Amino acid sequence: MARHGLVKQIIGSAGGGGIFFTDSSPFAKLLDLCVKLRSSRDARSVHGRLIQTPFCEEVFIQNRLIDVYGKCGYLDYARKVFDRMSEKNVFSYNSIISTLMRWGFVDESAWLFSLMPEKDQCSWNSMIAGFAQHDRFEEALDWFVRMHRDDFVLNDYSFGSGLSACSRLKDLKLGAQIHGLISKSKYSLDVFMGSGLIDFYSKCGLVGCARRVFDGMEEKNVVSWNCLITCYEQNGPANEALEAFGRMTEDGFKPDEVTLASVVSACATLAAFKEGVQIHARVVKSDKFRNDLILGNALNEEALGLFRMLKRESVCPTHYTFGNLLNACANLADLELGRQAHSHVVKHGFRFQFGEEPDIFVGNSLIDMSGKEKYIV
Repeated sequence: MARHGLVKQIIGSAGGGGIFFTDSSPFAKLLDLCVKLRSSRDARSVHGRLIQTPFCEEVFIQNRLIDVYGKCGYLDYARKVFDRMSEKNVFSYNSIISTLMRWGFVDESAWLFSLMPEKDQCSWNSMIAGFAQHDRFEEALDWFVRMHRDDFVLNDYSFGSGLSACSRLKDLKLGAQIHGLISKSKYSLDVFMGSGLIDFYSKCGLVGCARRVFDGMEEKNVVSWNCLITCYEQNGPANEALEAFGRMTEDGFKPDEVTLASVVSACATLAAFKEGVQIHARVVKSDKFRNDLILGNALNEEALGLFRMLKRESVCPTHYTFGNLLNACANLADLELGRQAHSHVVKHGFRFQFGEEPDIFVGNSLIDMSGKEKYIV
């Protein structure tokens, strides 16, 4: 609220207090503040004040207005500023194209791109990334190829978007060619490029290639470790995911929710009860991870897998086993397994080895499952 008041105070003072700006830089700074606040109201106020000054026709400040309106969600205002510009430069086109791409107007962006008198690296990257972000992966790769063919320098944004599209399409041929281009560029040792390559080869099922990229990286971060762990979790062998997790923590990296979700899934695949419980305990103790949806689903899946293992091995279930199982069934909407769990609870008469009285924990979990499933007990 204080920052909103500051913008209003400056604009008001500039209008009625006699403050005179000698150039447009104060307006540019105010517009930057509007972006941070995501305040279209303040942006319109600054714009209104600008119209009263000699700076309103400056290409630079109009480009900033397009960018601000786009980021604040006012696409119509951004487009009106662009259309009314008497003079446009490459940054004007880049700003409106980025805005249109952000809000899903992919084909209109492509049409404006075709009208550009000149294009730069940013123009091409906006097209590649925009098509990839809106799941038009084949077209994104077409734009990548065109950019390279027209002798524009590919940078980390170009490579990242291209690899992302190849990963989704499992286009091994073009992905390998992009890998070759990266190897010849200044980004060959970039940790983010390495992580992208690991993810690409993982999506294509080439575990060995993913591992070679990882081993060849001079610098690693949490993302690169996550990519390797996820590669093993999705493609196998799952035990390698747990081993990689161990090496990751030994090297001093702190796992995040992506790490833990992949490791939990690997535990379920391997029926690694001890390791799964340790990960679960880590999640429960962490405020950061406790409410994470992806990690929560992974833990629920693990709970179901471990319960099936207990049944196969005739291990005596506890009240804790059933409570967590019922919660997992409720969260994953698994009605059939929930009914099976209910029958087991009835079989035990709500009484378990830790007490003769009906267990409130299990009863509450059963009520919760019944409510979520709309299943009347």
